[in-house]
Amino acid sequence: MSFIVRVCLFCIVVSISSISIAQQNVFVVDIEAGALRSDFAKDFLNKATSTENYKNGVAEYNKLRGEFKALQDDAQTNGLTWSDEQKNTFNGQLEQKLKEINQLGGQLESARSSLQGRVIQELTPDIEKIIQAIIEEKNVDILMNSKAVYFQKLEFDITAELTEKLNVLKAEK
Repeated sequence: MSFIVRVCLFCIVVSISSISIAQQNVFVVDIEAGALRSDFAKDFLNKATSTENYKNGVAEYNKLRGEFKALQDDAQTNGLTWSDEQKNTFNGQLEQKLKEINQLGGQLESARSSLQGRVIQELTPDIEKIIQAIIEEKNVDILMNSKAVYFQKLEFDITAELTEKLNVLKAEK
């Protein structure tokens, strides 16, 4: 078979498969975003981040950022008059403060991610039921993660519907 014939056959197959895909009911969903936007998730995260331990961590983080900013301001104002020894001392202080900020910020972010993971784990059985109901209701042929899609029209995104149904389901319980 010649090269041109094979290319033509390939184009025909691709065209037919494109037509087939175009006739499918394709929707997208961001399950994580849908879960985390739910009232249950908001309440859970608000309660968890309202603890004294978490609040103290955030206050310490903000304090460290303020100290870092004060060091930067001091350097901008007085840095030109410093000796090499003063500059070295300042650089050491700045590096130490930045290290503390990054460490505490990482701990706070890790705690928040852990809390979000707990929310999603808690909601997973309900999410699965709701997704299955939406699939049947809309006669969905293909359901994709919206993060894996380069472009979609809003009418094909069922994330908001997932959140609404989670809110209704959790309100009933």
